[in-house]
Amino acid sequence: MNYTFPIAFGLALGMTAIVIQPSHAVSLNFDVDNFTGNLAGEDLSGSFEFDDSGLTGTGNEFAPVSSLSLEFFNTVFTEADAVSGPEVVFSDNKFLGLSYVGEQTSPTDLIFLSFAPGPSSIDGSQFTYSTLSVGDGTGDVRYSEVPEPNGVLGSTAVLGLMLLLRKKLRQ
Repeated sequence: MNYTFPIAFGLALGMTAIVIQPSHAVSLNFDVDNFTGNLAGEDLSGSFEFDDSGLTGTGNEFAPVSSLSLEFFNTVFTEADAVSGPEVVFSDNKFLGLSYVGEQTSPTDLIFLSFAPGPSSIDGSQFTYSTLSVGDGTGDVRYSEVPEPNGVLGSTAVLGLMLLLRKKLRQ
């Protein structure tokens, strides 16, 4: 009996199980719009990454942000500009939002901004800004997850190659 196909199938299935295990690094994008104040009509976007491996899914939990990037008022903010945070906030395994306070000064301006998670859902997430040049205001934050590559496609390709190999071996 030829064991090539069962072995190949088992390997492909095993690779699928290994590849699609959940990653602990989570990447999110965010958009801020509905500004109040002098920046009404403007918007901004950015992204951040965090590791969710330490979360238990129970109670209030915080995960530190490993990288963050956004451009606001011609100034790039990163996790290095944090006065407070950055961290993501969860309550009973529900994502509430980003907690971050950043500040940068220049010879002509002082920029202070913050992200506050919603009290009970991400719908209440807020962005607040204060600058010497344009004043103060707020905006609404929307989050979206960056899709991760899918390991199933690679495993399907391996399985297809094994089927072709089986067909060739039978000839």
